[in-house]
Amino acid sequence: MSDGSRTGWPPSASPQSCRPPKLAVPSHKHGGFLPPDHRRPVDPDMLKCSSTYRYEDGAGITRGEEEQLDVKLDMELDMKLDQKTSQGSAREERETCAREEGDVQAGATPKNKDEADIVSWREYEALRNGTRRELRAHGEGLAADTEKVTKKLDTNDETVNAIQVQVTDIQRCIQALQLAVENLTQQQQQQPEEEDSVHGDFEQQQQQPAAGRGVRRGNRGRGFVELGARRVPPHQQDDDLDPPARRPPPARMPSPSAPASRHLRLWWRRRGRGGAVAATFAVALLAAALLLSLSYYASLPLAPAPGPTLVGLTLVRRAEEKGALCLDGSAPGYHLQRGSGAGSQSWLIHLEGGGWCRNLKSCASRQRSILGSSRYMESQVEFAGMLSDDQDQNPDFYNWNKVKIRYCDGASFSGNVKEEFQNGTKFFFRGQRIWEAVMDELLLKGLRHAKQAFLTGCSAGGLATFIHCDDFHALLPKDSRVKCLSDGGFFLDVEDISNQRTLRAFYSDVVRLQDLKRRFLHCSSSMDPGQCFFPREVVKVIRTPVFILNPAYDAWQVQHVLAPVASDPQHSWLDCKLDISKCSPNQLEILQGFRKELHDAIGELKQKKDWGIFIDSCFIHCQSLNSFTWHSPSSPRVNNKTIAEAVGDWFFDRREVKELDCEYPCNPSCHNLVFAKPFKG
Repeated sequence: MSDGSRTGWPPSASPQSCRPPKLAVPSHKHGGFLPPDHRRPVDPDMLKCSSTYRYEDGAGITRGEEEQLDVKLDMELDMKLDQKTSQGSAREERETCAREEGDVQAGATPKNKDEADIVSWREYEALRNGTRRELRAHGEGLAADTEKVTKKLDTNDETVNAIQVQVTDIQRCIQALQLAVENLTQQQQQQPEEEDSVHGDFEQQQQQPAAGRGVRRGNRGRGFVELGARRVPPHQQDDDLDPPARRPPPARMPSPSAPASRHLRLWWRRRGRGGAVAATFAVALLAAALLLSLSYYASLPLAPAPGPTLVGLTLVRRAEEKGALCLDGSAPGYHLQRGSGAGSQSWLIHLEGGGWCRNLKSCASRQRSILGSSRYMESQVEFAGMLSDDQDQNPDFYNWNKVKIRYCDGASFSGNVKEEFQNGTKFFFRGQRIWEAVMDELLLKGLRHAKQAFLTGCSAGGLATFIHCDDFHALLPKDSRVKCLSDGGFFLDVEDISNQRTLRAFYSDVVRLQDLKRRFLHCSSSMDPGQCFFPREVVKVIRTPVFILNPAYDAWQVQHVLAPVASDPQHSWLDCKLDISKCSPNQLEILQGFRKELHDAIGELKQKKDWGIFIDSCFIHCQSLNSFTWHSPSSPRVNNKTIAEAVGDWFFDRREVKELDCEYPCNPSCHNLVFAKPFKG
């Protein structure tokens, strides 16, 4: 093998002997994509060739680079080949290319459908080169945007540095002024004056020199007296000096450590009032300059602080052709954020929640909202909590490929009704097809190469996670680590405060409307249709490990399962449903019974070592998509573990996780919601 340099064909092999093999293109006609080892047959002659090919645009590429581009190029190539196949001249083009390569004689036709899916290497390379150029242009655009942001940040750094320089200059000016004052003070000490009798600040006396003795001056700093050229130490001063010539009392001068007010008063007397006014004016001028400089630089625009990560909406391609449509017939969508580094081959898929519709009236209402039509969906959504790309917020999954699948079918991605008209109005109950269509696209975008994959969901999306967990696992390589998580999705089949099973009746309507009974093979004919939809029944047949994240006092279930409006005509539960701290002792006793029902429902799951559980005693619903509840200094904790820490420990098999909280109100770390009005049903 060669060293991978871009030097074209090796001298020992001619282009004719190293002609690349044909490429087997995956065909939708045969029910999916061929395995990777079937897509590119090995030509023995190619083993003699270099690992570097030269394409039509003159650029070389190594095998390693080719493998890195496979994920992106496969999808683009499939799209282009689908377009070519749909044209009537596709077979003629393949025959023409084959004749040019010398592989098929003129006039020959493919022997079978599989042969019709073979295109020449020249055509494949043309498509690949075009895609490479598009990717290169896209990369250059990203580099230009990055350079703009970098320049903006550099400009801000220069602005801050300029402010610091201005402040430093002003400080130097003030220090220079202080030094000037100190110099004037020292000059005054060398030329003492008589202290003003009114102020009594200093006393100075002058003595005429005695005959034959020279100058005699007190030196308090060193304790010597000068007599002519002789210096007399203090212990000999009384003996050597005759009484008439004893040292006069020294002038009381301010020491360097004296208060600044004394220095200023002395400077005032020596320089007069005019000098003091000038100094005061100079200080005021410097202060004004400082304020003006700071106000100017403060007014300069700074680059905005990094905001939350917003991820754009992608609509499913050819959704109508696949029958994968929202309730109103619009194409479903999802938000994809690419991973990086070590997480580039790990995928986290999140299924959005939003309740269910039980009849045509409620489904028609959804058709005019984001829960039933992509026409109303936001073009961008924030990725936070377990979808965040901030390592501090999301330590284990921050650099993964992350996908949020939008919910618009009204039945937890499980309906599959072929008929479009219901009572003369168009309704599309196609949740199952939406799931399949989105998975097909994600597989093309790299999910099929995933080494780790995590299916998660919130509320109705959490229920969908139970429903699709094993299907998700079956799509991925057998050696991949695949697990699931349901957040706030373990809904209970319990009696409400009026002894009615409100949620079971609701689920029965959903199952009948979207014909879900055949979707749940675990249900017996003797069971109520609504029972099949409860997680307690669905989990009985799940083989993939699942993490159950649920509050013991699920706010949505308290409001719509335990104490629905129809069961509380006197609104005696209204305050308790809005704020758990306002529940009466009798209501709290009923809530503790609801908590016990949850623990009983997951009793068997507690014994499964590969399943994870985190049940806190909070009054809340979903907790995985909020940075405060997922992982922060104020996050809810059970056994001193945040939700993110517990989920990470379980997913990566660091420990067995079964975190069960005590009864309310034992956990002070809980984020208990306070509502202005109940959750929308």
